[in-house]
Amino acid sequence: MTIVQHFTGAALGNGETGTTVMFSASLNVSGPEEGLRAALAEAGDCFGSDAALNLVGSHVNPPDRYSLFDVAAVVSTTSPQIDEHVGAVPVFVTANSMRELERRALLKASGWFRSGAVLCVVSSRVEKTPEWWDIKDPFLGRFYIAEGPRPAAGTRTCVLTLEDVITGNDIQQMERRARHEGRQFFGPDAEFRVRFRDVSTTPERLGTTDRFFSMFVEVEAVLSCPPQFDERPCTRFPVESVTGKSMRQIERRAVHKARQFFGPGAEYRAVFKEGVRSTPSYIETEDRFYARSVVVEVLLNEAAQADEPAGERVLTLFDTIRGNSRRELERNALREAKRRLRGRVAPGAELRVRLRDGSFGAASERRYAAASYYAAVVDVYISGHAA
Repeated sequence: MTIVQHFTGAALGNGETGTTVMFSASLNVSGPEEGLRAALAEAGDCFGSDAALNLVGSHVNPPDRYSLFDVAAVVSTTSPQIDEHVGAVPVFVTANSMRELERRALLKASGWFRSGAVLCVVSSRVEKTPEWWDIKDPFLGRFYIAEGPRPAAGTRTCVLTLEDVITGNDIQQMERRARHEGRQFFGPDAEFRVRFRDVSTTPERLGTTDRFFSMFVEVEAVLSCPPQFDERPCTRFPVESVTGKSMRQIERRAVHKARQFFGPGAEYRAVFKEGVRSTPSYIETEDRFYARSVVVEVLLNEAAQADEPAGERVLTLFDTIRGNSRRELERNALREAKRRLRGRVAPGAELRVRLRDGSFGAASERRYAAASYYAAVVDVYISGHAA
């Protein structure tokens, strides 16, 4: 039978003294007092003697079974980051995967923050859902959600999440390795901030002699970007499941798909709306990094903009039009519009279609094997007179 005990300590850090990183120690101890001393010693070895340590929770098992101790470490040696226990919202959610847990946690927490706030996960703990809960979801997650800073004008941010890869014998070594991974992906010119959500004693399954590891390490990069994309309306072209050995390679592959559709005369910018992560094991590739979704923002050239349809909008088609090129999409949309408007327009009236800017535009979509692209929103205009 598992004995559950909870300990609480002093305040868990603030913006002046440092940042809080949760540390978990899995130890085989004879009781809570021994576990307290051993957990604080492990955390001290990881974060250094100048860190303020507080034991905030424990699950103490009988002897010969591993007990879990949670320590809040207030440190000043890691990169500047948001403190997860000051001004953050704790959220409990259940789901069938880590990504779904995060999505639900951010959605649930959004009601606590002002509209348009940039939210991020700054700490998390996932465990199996208790059997006595009447819930089918296999995992229970505890997340701390905080509001992140908005990027300055002419810049954008991208978060690289490293999963199950960062180990070390102290927090400084782990941060150096995380920054090295960030430089490999973003290149040497970006500014980096490293955020550890949780640090733990290393389990045997990782096969390393390093004493500590972090399941989720976020390397946030601040990147420069063309200002015109923030000043003019863009067509958004989502590209799913892109892998690469660096950010530039992923960007090139995503933009290549968009350029095949819109042509060489437009301007393109790739935006990682959901960040980037280490490539999961179920994807068969030698590429190191993976983006589940890349949104390519497209600024059409003057000739394409001048060709925009005029007249009265009479119909909008939602996620029904497919084709292997932009022209084919437009022809298929026009054919569908004529079918739906049969008998409602005069014989001499001219119909024209427009892939709506600022919405889905068109996207490569693998599940439609018969066609390379689909248009999510198409507006139909009429010039002349309706019937």
